[in-house]
Amino acid sequence: EGQEVDVWISGKRDDGRFALTIIEGQVDPPSRRARARADLGPFADLDPNEWHDGKVLIIAPFGAYVSVTLEDGATAKGLVHISQIRDGFIENPEDELSID
Repeated sequence: EGQEVDVWISGKRDDGRFALTIIEGQVDPPSRRARARADLGPFADLDPNEWHDGKVLIIAPFGAYVSVTLEDGATAKGLVHISQIRDGFIENPEDELSID
């Protein structure tokens, strides 16, 4: 089991993809929105200003893969890029996150 974290959907796309951040208020610029890939499914109608429960699955040098669970039990996985873990520079995501 991974660390429990609150994540925010920072960008949603028409092609069924989304991006995650742990930094409040951080929004992906349009150029980044077109590149990130994930199945939105049950996330399509969510308010982008709401926080959601997430669990850290994998920590990598460039960020962490997080499973997001909605109140209705729907889940999806996404990448929280290292630049979206917290404000300021992070050398190693393992300094900020853990897999419990």
